[in-house]
Amino acid sequence: MSSLEQHLTGYLAVRRAMGYKLARAGKLLPQFTAWMAERDQSLITTELALQWATCPLATGSNWHHQRLSVVRGFAAHLHAIDAMHEVPAADLLPWRSRHAVPYLYTNAEVFEPDRLHLAEVLQAAANKSSPSAGEVVRICRVPSSGLTIIKQHFGNRPFRVHEAVDAGIPRHQIYRLRDKGDLVVLSRGVMQSVDSDPAMNTEFAALATRVPDGTICLSSGLSYWDLSDELPARIDLAVPRGAHWPKIDMPATRLHRFAAATFGLDRLARHTDAGEPFWIYSAPRCIVDAMRVPHVVGRDVALAALSRYTRQAGADPLRLTALARQLGGERRIREALEVILA
Repeated sequence: MSSLEQHLTGYLAVRRAMGYKLARAGKLLPQFTAWMAERDQSLITTELALQWATCPLATGSNWHHQRLSVVRGFAAHLHAIDAMHEVPAADLLPWRSRHAVPYLYTNAEVFEPDRLHLAEVLQAAANKSSPSAGEVVRICRVPSSGLTIIKQHFGNRPFRVHEAVDAGIPRHQIYRLRDKGDLVVLSRGVMQSVDSDPAMNTEFAALATRVPDGTICLSSGLSYWDLSDELPARIDLAVPRGAHWPKIDMPATRLHRFAAATFGLDRLARHTDAGEPFWIYSAPRCIVDAMRVPHVVGRDVALAALSRYTRQAGADPLRLTALARQLGGERRIREALEVILA
Protein backbone atom coordinates (compact mmCIF):
# COMPACT_ATOMS: atom_id res chain seq x y z
CA MET A 1 0.00 0.00 0.00
CA SER A 2 1.40 3.39 -1.01
CA SER A 3 1.79 6.29 1.41
CA LEU A 4 -1.06 8.16 -0.30
CA GLU A 5 -3.38 5.17 0.15
CA GLN A 6 -2.43 4.99 3.84
CA HIS A 7 -3.17 8.69 4.30
CA LEU A 8 -6.44 8.26 2.41
CA THR A 9 -7.66 5.60 4.82
CA GLY A 10 -7.03 7.95 7.74
CA TYR A 11 -8.55 10.94 5.94
CA LEU A 12 -11.80 9.13 5.15
CA ALA A 13 -12.03 7.69 8.67
CA VAL A 14 -11.60 11.10 10.30
CA ARG A 15 -14.05 12.86 8.02
CA ARG A 16 -16.68 10.15 8.40
CA ALA A 17 -16.25 10.23 12.17
CA MET A 18 -17.20 13.92 11.92
CA GLY A 19 -20.47 12.98 10.22
CA TYR A 20 -19.58 13.39 6.54
CA LYS A 21 -20.77 10.53 4.32
CA LEU A 22 -18.19 11.15 1.55
CA ALA A 23 -20.01 8.79 -0.79
CA ARG A 24 -18.49 10.32 -3.92
CA ALA A 25 -15.05 10.96 -2.39
CA GLY A 26 -14.97 7.39 -1.10
CA LYS A 27 -15.19 6.14 -4.68
CA LEU A 28 -13.12 8.75 -6.53
CA LEU A 29 -10.16 9.17 -4.18
CA PRO A 30 -9.11 5.46 -4.25
CA GLN A 31 -9.10 5.77 -8.05
CA PHE A 32 -6.95 8.89 -7.75
CA THR A 33 -4.41 7.27 -5.41
CA ALA A 34 -4.21 4.21 -7.69
CA TRP A 35 -3.65 6.54 -10.65
CA MET A 36 -0.84 8.28 -8.72
CA ALA A 37 0.71 4.93 -7.76
CA GLU A 38 0.78 3.82 -11.40
CA ARG A 39 2.92 6.91 -12.12
CA ASP A 40 5.15 6.46 -9.04
CA GLN A 41 3.99 9.80 -7.64
CA SER A 42 3.69 10.33 -3.89
CA LEU A 43 3.23 14.12 -3.78
CA ILE A 44 0.06 15.81 -4.98
CA THR A 45 0.74 18.71 -7.31
CA THR A 46 -1.71 21.02 -9.04
CA GLU A 47 -0.58 19.69 -12.41
CA LEU A 48 -1.19 16.06 -11.47
CA ALA A 49 -4.54 16.87 -9.85
CA LEU A 50 -5.70 18.68 -12.99
CA GLN A 51 -4.46 15.88 -15.22
CA TRP A 52 -6.50 13.31 -13.30
CA ALA A 53 -9.56 15.53 -12.83
CA THR A 54 -9.89 16.24 -16.54
CA CYS A 55 -10.23 12.56 -17.41
CA PRO A 56 -12.14 11.86 -19.55
CA LEU A 57 -11.30 14.71 -21.88
CA ALA A 58 -14.50 14.22 -23.89
CA THR A 59 -16.96 15.46 -21.28
CA GLY A 60 -18.01 19.08 -21.26
CA SER A 61 -20.01 18.91 -18.01
CA ASN A 62 -19.15 19.89 -14.44
CA TRP A 63 -17.83 16.39 -13.80
CA HIS A 64 -14.24 17.74 -14.00
CA HIS A 65 -15.08 20.27 -11.28
CA GLN A 66 -16.49 17.54 -9.04
CA ARG A 67 -13.44 15.31 -9.52
CA LEU A 68 -11.04 18.14 -8.70
CA SER A 69 -13.06 19.20 -5.64
CA VAL A 70 -12.62 15.81 -3.93
CA VAL A 71 -8.87 15.88 -4.64
CA ARG A 72 -8.67 19.45 -3.30
CA GLY A 73 -10.12 18.38 0.05
CA PHE A 74 -7.70 15.45 0.32
CA ALA A 75 -4.76 17.65 -0.73
CA ALA A 76 -5.64 20.23 1.95
CA HIS A 77 -5.59 17.44 4.54
CA LEU A 78 -2.15 16.27 3.34
CA HIS A 79 -0.81 19.83 3.12
CA ALA A 80 -1.37 20.20 6.87
CA ILE A 81 0.85 17.13 7.36
CA ASP A 82 3.44 17.86 4.68
CA ALA A 83 3.63 21.31 3.08
CA MET A 84 5.16 19.74 -0.06
CA HIS A 85 1.66 18.72 -1.16
CA GLU A 86 0.01 21.39 -3.29
CA VAL A 87 -3.65 22.36 -2.88
CA PRO A 88 -5.29 23.19 -6.25
CA ALA A 89 -6.68 26.71 -6.30
CA ALA A 90 -10.43 27.07 -5.86
CA ASP A 91 -10.82 28.92 -9.16
CA LEU A 92 -9.48 26.01 -11.22
CA LEU A 93 -12.18 24.21 -13.21
CA PRO A 94 -14.97 26.39 -11.74
CA TRP A 95 -18.57 25.25 -11.66
CA ARG A 96 -20.32 26.34 -14.83
CA SER A 97 -24.01 27.08 -14.61
CA ARG A 98 -25.88 26.27 -17.77
CA HIS A 99 -28.64 28.43 -19.17
CA ALA A 100 -31.10 27.45 -21.81
CA VAL A 101 -30.07 28.61 -25.27
CA PRO A 102 -32.95 30.59 -26.81
CA TYR A 103 -34.31 29.18 -30.04
CA LEU A 104 -34.74 31.78 -32.79
CA TYR A 105 -37.55 30.95 -35.19
CA THR A 106 -36.95 31.45 -38.88
CA ASN A 107 -39.36 33.50 -40.96
CA ALA A 108 -40.82 30.32 -42.43
CA GLU A 109 -41.48 28.92 -38.94
CA VAL A 110 -43.01 32.19 -37.72
CA PHE A 111 -45.60 32.17 -40.49
CA GLU A 112 -46.56 28.49 -40.17
CA PRO A 113 -50.38 28.16 -39.90
CA ASP A 114 -50.28 26.65 -36.41
CA ARG A 115 -48.12 29.40 -35.03
CA LEU A 116 -50.28 32.09 -36.61
CA HIS A 117 -53.26 30.43 -34.98
CA LEU A 118 -51.32 30.36 -31.68
CA ALA A 119 -50.95 34.13 -31.90
CA GLU A 120 -54.71 34.39 -32.26
CA VAL A 121 -55.22 32.12 -29.25
CA LEU A 122 -52.85 34.17 -27.11
CA GLN A 123 -54.53 37.36 -28.24
CA ALA A 124 -57.89 35.87 -27.25
CA ALA A 125 -56.45 35.04 -23.84
CA ALA A 126 -55.25 38.62 -23.51
CA ASN A 127 -58.79 39.77 -24.30
CA LYS A 128 -60.02 37.55 -21.43
CA SER A 129 -61.58 35.01 -23.75
CA SER A 130 -61.30 31.34 -22.80
CA PRO A 131 -59.47 29.13 -25.31
CA SER A 132 -59.53 25.47 -24.31
CA ALA A 133 -56.44 24.06 -22.60
CA GLY A 134 -56.30 21.20 -25.11
CA GLU A 135 -56.18 23.64 -28.02
CA VAL A 136 -53.28 25.58 -26.51
CA VAL A 137 -51.36 22.37 -25.73
CA ARG A 138 -51.92 21.06 -29.28
CA ILE A 139 -50.62 24.27 -30.83
CA CYS A 140 -47.68 24.70 -28.48
CA ARG A 141 -46.45 21.15 -28.93
CA VAL A 142 -43.14 21.14 -30.82
CA PRO A 143 -41.00 18.20 -31.97
CA SER A 144 -39.01 16.61 -29.14
CA SER A 145 -35.30 17.42 -29.00
CA GLY A 146 -32.67 14.71 -28.97
CA LEU A 147 -32.14 15.17 -25.22
CA THR A 148 -35.89 14.82 -24.60
CA ILE A 149 -35.98 11.57 -26.58
CA ILE A 150 -32.97 10.29 -24.62
CA LYS A 151 -34.71 11.01 -21.31
CA GLN A 152 -37.92 9.41 -22.54
CA HIS A 153 -36.13 6.20 -23.53
CA PHE A 154 -33.42 5.90 -20.88
CA GLY A 155 -34.43 8.17 -18.00
CA ASN A 156 -31.45 8.71 -15.69
CA ARG A 157 -29.72 5.43 -16.47
CA PRO A 158 -26.55 5.20 -18.59
CA PHE A 159 -27.01 4.21 -22.23
CA ARG A 160 -24.83 3.15 -25.13
CA VAL A 161 -24.52 5.39 -28.15
CA HIS A 162 -25.85 2.71 -30.50
CA GLU A 163 -28.96 2.37 -28.30
CA ALA A 164 -29.68 6.08 -28.75
CA VAL A 165 -29.10 5.75 -32.51
CA ASP A 166 -31.54 2.84 -32.60
CA ALA A 167 -34.04 5.09 -30.80
CA GLY A 168 -33.92 7.47 -33.75
CA ILE A 169 -31.39 10.07 -32.57
CA PRO A 170 -28.72 10.92 -35.17
CA ARG A 171 -25.20 10.09 -34.02
CA HIS A 172 -23.97 13.62 -34.72
CA GLN A 173 -26.71 15.04 -32.49
CA ILE A 174 -25.63 12.77 -29.62
CA TYR A 175 -22.05 14.03 -29.86
CA ARG A 176 -23.30 17.61 -30.12
CA LEU A 177 -25.20 17.13 -26.85
CA ARG A 178 -22.03 15.70 -25.34
CA ASP A 179 -19.95 18.68 -26.49
CA LYS A 180 -22.57 21.10 -25.13
CA GLY A 181 -22.34 19.42 -21.74
CA ASP A 182 -25.85 17.93 -21.76
CA LEU A 183 -24.42 14.39 -21.73
CA VAL A 184 -21.51 13.07 -19.68
CA VAL A 185 -19.26 10.21 -20.81
CA LEU A 186 -19.09 7.42 -18.20
CA SER A 187 -17.11 4.91 -20.22
CA ARG A 188 -16.22 4.26 -23.84
CA GLY A 189 -19.45 4.52 -25.81
CA VAL A 190 -21.52 4.96 -22.62
CA MET A 191 -23.20 8.26 -21.73
CA GLN A 192 -25.72 9.64 -19.27
CA SER A 193 -27.77 12.80 -18.94
CA VAL A 194 -25.70 15.32 -16.99
CA ASP A 195 -28.62 16.42 -14.82
CA SER A 196 -29.21 12.88 -13.55
CA ASP A 197 -29.16 12.72 -9.78
CA PRO A 198 -25.77 11.44 -8.52
CA ALA A 199 -26.25 7.87 -7.31
CA MET A 200 -24.25 5.38 -5.34
CA ASN A 201 -22.67 2.69 -7.53
CA THR A 202 -23.24 4.62 -10.76
CA GLU A 203 -19.95 3.13 -11.98
CA PHE A 204 -21.53 -0.34 -11.64
CA ALA A 205 -24.41 0.75 -13.87
CA ALA A 206 -22.00 2.26 -16.41
CA LEU A 207 -20.12 -1.05 -16.62
CA ALA A 208 -23.39 -2.97 -16.96
CA THR A 209 -24.21 -0.81 -19.97
CA ARG A 210 -20.72 -1.14 -21.41
CA VAL A 211 -20.47 -4.91 -20.78
CA PRO A 212 -23.99 -6.42 -20.57
CA ASP A 213 -22.65 -9.84 -19.51
CA GLY A 214 -20.31 -8.36 -16.90
CA THR A 215 -20.93 -9.04 -13.22
CA ILE A 216 -19.55 -7.22 -10.16
CA CYS A 217 -17.49 -9.68 -8.11
CA LEU A 218 -14.72 -10.28 -5.56
CA SER A 219 -13.60 -7.17 -3.58
CA SER A 220 -16.21 -4.88 -5.16
CA GLY A 221 -18.95 -7.38 -4.35
CA LEU A 222 -17.74 -7.80 -0.77
CA SER A 223 -17.76 -4.03 -0.33
CA TYR A 224 -21.26 -3.75 -1.81
CA TRP A 225 -22.64 -6.40 0.57
CA ASP A 226 -20.91 -4.70 3.52
CA LEU A 227 -18.64 -7.68 4.10
CA SER A 228 -15.43 -5.69 3.82
CA ASP A 229 -14.18 -2.27 4.88
CA GLU A 230 -11.66 -2.19 2.03
CA LEU A 231 -12.01 0.61 -0.52
CA PRO A 232 -11.21 -1.05 -3.87
CA ALA A 233 -9.25 1.28 -6.13
CA ARG A 234 -10.66 -0.59 -9.14
CA ILE A 235 -13.98 -2.28 -9.77
CA ASP A 236 -13.77 -6.07 -10.03
CA LEU A 237 -15.79 -7.22 -13.05
CA ALA A 238 -16.23 -10.84 -14.16
CA VAL A 239 -16.88 -11.89 -17.76
CA PRO A 240 -17.57 -15.43 -19.01
CA ARG A 241 -14.54 -17.35 -20.20
CA GLY A 242 -14.58 -17.37 -23.99
CA ALA A 243 -16.59 -14.14 -24.25
CA HIS A 244 -15.30 -10.86 -25.67
CA TRP A 245 -12.59 -9.31 -23.48
CA PRO A 246 -13.59 -5.62 -23.32
CA LYS A 247 -11.12 -2.76 -23.15
CA ILE A 248 -12.32 -0.39 -20.43
CA ASP A 249 -10.55 2.91 -19.91
CA MET A 250 -12.93 4.22 -17.28
CA PRO A 251 -14.06 3.69 -14.63
CA ALA A 252 -10.92 1.96 -13.31
CA THR A 253 -11.71 -1.74 -13.71
CA ARG A 254 -10.00 -5.07 -13.06
CA LEU A 255 -11.36 -7.82 -15.31
CA HIS A 256 -11.61 -11.51 -14.42
CA ARG A 257 -12.54 -14.57 -16.47
CA PHE A 258 -15.01 -16.90 -14.75
CA ALA A 259 -16.07 -20.32 -16.02
CA ALA A 260 -18.95 -20.02 -18.47
CA ALA A 261 -20.73 -23.10 -17.10
CA THR A 262 -21.16 -21.58 -13.62
CA PHE A 263 -21.11 -17.90 -14.58
CA GLY A 264 -24.83 -17.41 -13.96
CA LEU A 265 -24.73 -19.08 -10.54
CA ASP A 266 -26.09 -16.65 -7.90
CA ARG A 267 -25.91 -13.75 -10.38
CA LEU A 268 -28.35 -11.09 -9.16
CA ALA A 269 -29.92 -8.03 -10.79
CA ARG A 270 -29.69 -4.90 -8.66
CA HIS A 271 -30.31 -1.17 -9.13
CA THR A 272 -28.63 1.97 -7.90
CA ASP A 273 -30.67 4.36 -5.76
CA ALA A 274 -31.41 6.23 -9.00
CA GLY A 275 -32.88 3.08 -10.60
CA GLU A 276 -29.89 2.24 -12.82
CA PRO A 277 -29.56 -1.56 -13.33
CA PHE A 278 -26.43 -3.68 -12.90
CA TRP A 279 -25.47 -7.31 -12.20
CA ILE A 280 -23.64 -8.53 -9.09
CA TYR A 281 -22.93 -11.86 -7.46
CA SER A 282 -24.69 -12.72 -4.19
CA ALA A 283 -22.87 -12.28 -0.89
CA PRO A 284 -22.24 -16.06 -0.47
CA ARG A 285 -20.84 -16.33 -3.99
CA CYS A 286 -18.56 -13.31 -3.49
CA ILE A 287 -17.17 -14.97 -0.36
CA VAL A 288 -16.60 -18.32 -2.07
CA ASP A 289 -14.91 -16.64 -5.04
CA ALA A 290 -12.71 -14.60 -2.69
CA MET A 291 -11.68 -17.76 -0.85
CA ARG A 292 -10.89 -19.44 -4.17
CA VAL A 293 -8.52 -16.66 -5.28
CA PRO A 294 -6.92 -15.28 -2.07
CA HIS A 295 -3.94 -14.07 -4.13
CA VAL A 296 -6.27 -11.59 -5.85
CA VAL A 297 -8.42 -10.43 -2.96
CA GLY A 298 -6.08 -11.10 -0.05
CA ARG A 299 -6.45 -14.01 2.33
CA ASP A 300 -7.09 -11.76 5.35
CA VAL A 301 -9.83 -9.89 3.46
CA ALA A 302 -11.52 -13.15 2.40
CA LEU A 303 -11.42 -14.63 5.90
CA ALA A 304 -12.70 -11.40 7.48
CA ALA A 305 -15.59 -11.35 5.00
CA LEU A 306 -16.43 -14.97 5.79
CA SER A 307 -16.35 -14.25 9.51
CA ARG A 308 -18.56 -11.17 9.17
CA TYR A 309 -21.05 -13.11 7.03
CA THR A 310 -21.46 -15.85 9.64
CA ARG A 311 -22.38 -13.19 12.24
CA GLN A 312 -25.15 -11.71 10.08
CA ALA A 313 -28.79 -12.55 10.59
CA GLY A 314 -29.89 -15.13 8.05
CA ALA A 315 -26.38 -16.39 7.34
CA ASP A 316 -26.41 -19.81 5.66
CA PRO A 317 -23.09 -21.69 5.97
CA LEU A 318 -24.60 -24.66 4.11
CA ARG A 319 -25.18 -22.39 1.12
CA LEU A 320 -21.48 -21.49 1.18
CA THR A 321 -20.39 -25.11 1.09
CA ALA A 322 -22.91 -25.94 -1.64
CA LEU A 323 -21.58 -23.11 -3.80
CA ALA A 324 -18.00 -24.11 -3.10
CA ARG A 325 -18.83 -27.66 -4.20
CA GLN A 326 -19.95 -26.29 -7.59
CA LEU A 327 -17.31 -23.59 -7.99
CA GLY A 328 -14.34 -25.23 -6.29
CA GLY A 329 -12.59 -24.66 -2.97
CA GLU A 330 -15.03 -26.65 -0.81
CA ARG A 331 -12.29 -27.97 1.47
CA ARG A 332 -10.92 -24.47 2.09
CA ILE A 333 -14.40 -23.16 2.96
CA ARG A 334 -15.13 -26.09 5.32
CA GLU A 335 -11.83 -25.69 7.18
CA ALA A 336 -12.34 -21.95 7.62
CA LEU A 337 -15.94 -22.44 8.81
CA GLU A 338 -14.83 -25.04 11.37
CA VAL A 339 -12.44 -22.54 12.90
CA ILE A 340 -14.85 -19.59 12.81
CA LEU A 341 -17.86 -21.49 14.15
CA ALA A 342 -15.93 -23.44 16.77
